[in-house]
Amino acid sequence: VEYTRYHKYGYPRWYFADNGEKILFESKGLLYEYDIKKGITKKVPLIDGYETQILNGERSTFIKEFSTNTYDASKPVIIRLYNREENRSALALYNGKSVHIVLKPTAENISTINLASGSQAVTYTKNTMKDVPTIFYNNRKEQELYITNKHDLSALQNLRSKTVQYYGPDGEKLYGILIYPLDYHQGVKYPMLVSI
Repeated sequence: VEYTRYHKYGYPRWYFADNGEKILFESKGLLYEYDIKKGITKKVPLIDGYETQILNGERSTFIKEFSTNTYDASKPVIIRLYNREENRSALALYNGKSVHIVLKPTAENISTINLASGSQAVTYTKNTMKDVPTIFYNNRKEQELYITNKHDLSALQNLRSKTVQYYGPDGEKLYGILIYPLDYHQGVKYPMLVSI
């Protein structure tokens, strides 16, 4: 019931270990790990209230609506954590035994997330509306590798955004981000583009 309730915004995802020993299930605030040989399910706690998404799994589609998801059991699983109400993200690694929170919850946009080759380190890009994208390397400590388009910083300072709250058809709280035009003037009508 808890697992089904979590997936209000999409279908549940599960990932089979490529060695055939375990299955990981995404859930809210944790992962479920099922040991196939022992028939035991354990909870892997993450961050309360944050939806989980396994990022480095592989998806294979056989027929139009039939596919399987697998993960490499010899490597850590990268987990993106997202809180819809606060619009905050975090990153975690799970090596089959323990969880390491790589990046604590942040309002920054996190993208291009990868496991560094042959290690437990993660690379990712972070930015906000007022910052240009910056590439980071994190092996238990965050290191800045590269800042893109430093010359654009002055143009970005005039950008404005705000979080708006509204209610869905079932009365559930939904959130969106309203991004103002660069040279916004109150009282002037502007066209609005919507991305869902």
